[in-house]
Amino acid sequence: MEKKRLKIIERLEKHLRKTRREMIKMDTEEEAIQFLIDSFIDELYCDFVGIILVQDDEFIPKAWEGDVSRVETVFPLKRAHCSPKLVSQSLRYVDKDLLGNCQLSRHLEDVGVETWFTVPLIDGENKFGFCIIGFYTYIPLLDMYHIFDEFGQDVAVAISLARQKNKQLQEIKDFDWVKYFSIHTSLEESIREFTLRAAHMTNASSVCFYLYNEREGYFKLQEPTLGDVDFKDKVFVNQHNTLGTYFSYFEQSGGEQLTIPIVIDLEILGVLHVSDKADGSVFTKADQRALRLLTDHIAILLENTRLYNREKEQRNRLTYLLDYQQALVQETVRHDDLYGVTKMISDLFNQSNKIVNNYYPLQPSMNIKY
Repeated sequence: MEKKRLKIIERLEKHLRKTRREMIKMDTEEEAIQFLIDSFIDELYCDFVGIILVQDDEFIPKAWEGDVSRVETVFPLKRAHCSPKLVSQSLRYVDKDLLGNCQLSRHLEDVGVETWFTVPLIDGENKFGFCIIGFYTYIPLLDMYHIFDEFGQDVAVAISLARQKNKQLQEIKDFDWVKYFSIHTSLEESIREFTLRAAHMTNASSVCFYLYNEREGYFKLQEPTLGDVDFKDKVFVNQHNTLGTYFSYFEQSGGEQLTIPIVIDLEILGVLHVSDKADGSVFTKADQRALRLLTDHIAILLENTRLYNREKEQRNRLTYLLDYQQALVQETVRHDDLYGVTKMISDLFNQSNKIVNNYYPLQPSMNIKY
């Protein structure tokens, strides 16, 4: 009997680990929650699963699966009418002494739910709500409190990440100003607008950009800057040191300054630096995320500009060579020998040049300088 119990626990733990890994990959909160519900239905063969989230002072169902017609009628529920332990620890139908005068547990008993358990969804200080799994018949439940508590924390992290992704997407949508930046905008104009946006997003009094000169090994301050801070014109770096050596608040929130790298394909293009919030507070994680979104766009813009200029240069070079080839052909036809060709090549390279072949006599030398 004990071996069978351990085997069931091992199977459930394996299933929960797999569910954790998959949920982290979800892009939206809805996808993560639906995947969680489906996984419980498939693995536990329960009669219903529900995700109940906290909204203000109420418990609101986010999603249901299974036969919930008798259960869902009790919602929305006032949090004050339920046990606070619903969002702090796993509970089972037998935990009446822990639940106290809980309206949810009374309702489940009234509508004939014989067996049920809840899993809190907690991520640090964020208590998102709980997951409830129920059976209308009696099912002996294993003592897996700690396993489900840990699983609930992972689910909460997945929900938190999904909400963060959604917030970032919304920020991108709100950034209608992005469409005004293009490779055809001058660097100075782009920097001016980006400094204003960085200040607006973080309430910073001073903002500046540095771009990295890899050949010379230093970060060069880009104009214009914002604020009264006297920024260094150049920040020389040693390849053996980290950027935190030169920018004290490099990717560190919680201070009066904050520096975020501008990166494309693991290559540092520069940094964005903000300092001195107007209200005297410190830069938060939210400020760091917002600036990261901004620097990601800057990196893409810089890379697109570099690729555009490279393509433009190659196109101009190709056009020049094609034009020169056509001119060489015309000179050959016009003079009926290679004298015109030799002269054009000499003019091109500004150095003595001789062409010898089996069909034309030796042509005069021309003076050239490389």
